[in-house]
Amino acid sequence: WARPYGCNIIIASLDEGTGPALHLIDPSGQCFGYFGCAAGKGRQIARNEIEKLGSKNLTCKECAFHLAKILHKCHEEMKEKKFELEMSWICPESGMVHQMLPKDIQKELEARAQETLEKEAMADVQSQIMKNINICLLYTSDAADDTPCVDLGGRRIIKKKK
Repeated sequence: WARPYGCNIIIASLDEGTGPALHLIDPSGQCFGYFGCAAGKGRQIARNEIEKLGSKNLTCKECAFHLAKILHKCHEEMKEKKFELEMSWICPESGMVHQMLPKDIQKELEARAQETLEKEAMADVQSQIMKNINICLLYTSDAADDTPCVDLGGRRIIKKKK
């Protein structure tokens, strides 16, 4: 048999004895277990964001929020056209049955994720601006109001009349 070229497979499972599990099978056939994983275009950005989360104890709803945020961030980095996000879950909220995330919850989480990304982007811009600002102190006095005179840091330059 020939394995498919370049195919990644992500398998999420739930076992009553061991609990939830997530595995990624890469094109070489290697299989690894993960807390969170990503495959395909933008996977490195997504993996970095997942690593930042660590192995926190998050609810399914919190995980769905972070997932929406990560996917929007990856999509934003790729600068592609608009995309439609679909999410599903297996958790106590779904009765431990695989089902699509309810549309109202998904819309709420997506809006919150996009708002958070916008705030983070503004904070990054402000941080970059603050790093590049050089402090400049300008001293002025009444001499600056006098047209033939200019005050430069306490030194008065007077133009002589001809």
